[in-house]
This record gives sequence, structure tokens and C-alpha cells, in this order.
Amino acid sequence: KKLAKLIDNATRARSLGVRLAAQILQLVDAEGLVGINDAVAHACVAATYLLAGHPDLQVSWAEECLSRMRCGGSQGDLERMSESLANIQARPRPPLLPLLSSDEASASGPRVLPPISRDGLTDA
Repeated sequence: KKLAKLIDNATRARSLGVRLAAQILQLVDAEGLVGINDAVAHACVAATYLLAGHPDLQVSWAEECLSRMRCGGSQGDLERMSESLANIQARPRPPLLPLLSSDEASASGPRVLPPISRDGLTDA
């Protein structure tokens, strides 16, 4: 029973972490905060890590990360980030954490949330 609870908590934490990473990207894009893309890339790293065992999703998040790093990071930062992402992607899936269903996987990419309009931000 404790193991089932632990797995359920880990599954929900993974889902929340990936969703938050996507929301960070969505908000940064809506606000036009291009100057912080190199820092925001770390949200993509977290999602890449949380999606161990899902190589296609990891590639999408890693590409998003490097794309954002190119906007404000140095060449050295970009190279270190690329190496870090490769190491994360090489890690095996945690044996107890179940794979995402196809519906969960389709909702776990970096661009799954609709863009927020600038008008929507000012109306809030």
C-alpha cells in the first residue's frame, strides 16, 4: 500500500512538474521576455529529466531548451547545457514510475499549451 502511494505521488509530481514547465514557457512567451530565455531554459531541463523513459518527449524539451539558450546564453553555456541534456537523456526510466499513456504523452510537450494573448494578461 505504501509503495502504491509512493508511485501515485511520483506520477502526480511528474505531471505537475511538466505542466509547470510548459506554463513557464507560455507566460514568458506571452510577456515577450526574450531576455530571460537562457534562465527559462532550466524549466525545460527539469521537464527533460522528469520525462525519463520517453525519448521523443525528452528530445522535444531538450530542443526547446537549447533554442532558448541560444537567445541569451554564451557558447560555453550552450555547450554545457547540451552535455547536461545528453546525460539526462541517457538515464534509464525509474523502474517504478509507469510510462505515460498516449494521452498523457501528447499533453507533455513544451508547446502543448495555447499561447496567452497580451490582452489576456492585462484583463486578468
